[in-house]
Amino acid sequence: NLQLNHTDSDNEVFQLAPTIKKFFELGNILENESETVIEGSKKLANCEKGDGVKGDIMKVYYMIGSEDIQGDFQSIDIDLKKPSQYGFTFLTLFTSVQTDFQQLEDKFRSAPYKLDLKRPKVEGDAQCKVFKGKSSAKFYTGFVPLLKGYNGENGLIRRMTVYQCDPASSDLAEEFTGDTLDCDDDDYLPYSFCKSILFIWTPGSRGEMMKEETGLKALVNEKRKHYILLQVIYNAGTGFLTDDSGMELFYTRKEMEPAGKMIVGHRPSNKLIIMPQADGWRTTGLCSSQCLDSSGVDMMNISSVSLHAGDRADDMSLIAVHGGVRETVVSGFRSDYQPVRQLFTT
Repeated sequence: NLQLNHTDSDNEVFQLAPTIKKFFELGNILENESETVIEGSKKLANCEKGDGVKGDIMKVYYMIGSEDIQGDFQSIDIDLKKPSQYGFTFLTLFTSVQTDFQQLEDKFRSAPYKLDLKRPKVEGDAQCKVFKGKSSAKFYTGFVPLLKGYNGENGLIRRMTVYQCDPASSDLAEEFTGDTLDCDDDDYLPYSFCKSILFIWTPGSRGEMMKEETGLKALVNEKRKHYILLQVIYNAGTGFLTDDSGMELFYTRKEMEPAGKMIVGHRPSNKLIIMPQADGWRTTGLCSSQCLDSSGVDMMNISSVSLHAGDRADDMSLIAVHGGVRETVVSGFRSDYQPVRQLFTT
């Protein structure tokens, strides 16, 4: 058994060392000419923390190389600042995360929606741009992020969101197309009438593909036009990086089974303030009983869930309650890994 210890304040250098503590039950060891596979197991609950596990999420470190580790080693330094030799990834234990979006590219048309090239403010920033949607888009079926360089991995981008605009405000939305502007400016009106969520990207997500034969209906006006708002929120940074990130949206003109999205909790805002003397702060949102099938907590009318928050959030979870039975559906939150989790439910 091995134990991983931090050796620097930035949590980028670790030391792997043998230990007498037993973390896993060792199973089969399979070896061929190209790889060695070691199988082991450990019983985990959906709310467990520690040993690299936070609820549903497990962080896994790896080394890249062709030489075997000697069996009598004392310790090995894992330096994440050397990406050609070491790295990490995440696994979800109780839910599934989409990583293959080839079906989107094979079955649907797509269009890119990106900001104009900007340099986000040092103290943090929020930039928005309104686009006219494609006239042939009747339903949206998914997205993949279009990230500039490493801006999706280096902590610069906190969140990207695409909203649909109210068809009744199409004339006003048209006035704001063409320019990337400050979302938080008092004169920026689209943020007040573009509120219907299409897709959200947060760190760790590779995109989202809607359940087969379902889609998010384009909100068109009487002239069959519709408008969408791209919002990109930036963390505080150095002020040196530039960005023109966005999303590639996939769509179809075919009829699909309409799906919907909702925010449970607070809408993303820079106005939710935690007072300095507060030890903690909890926010709670409720979904109506329609989110659950009448048979109980094991059957939900929800196909996927995203848990989103800033880097000050400590934990988040989705809990189903039905007939006195309480069950944790999704748990485990990390600010650096917030993908869409598929539930494989009705």
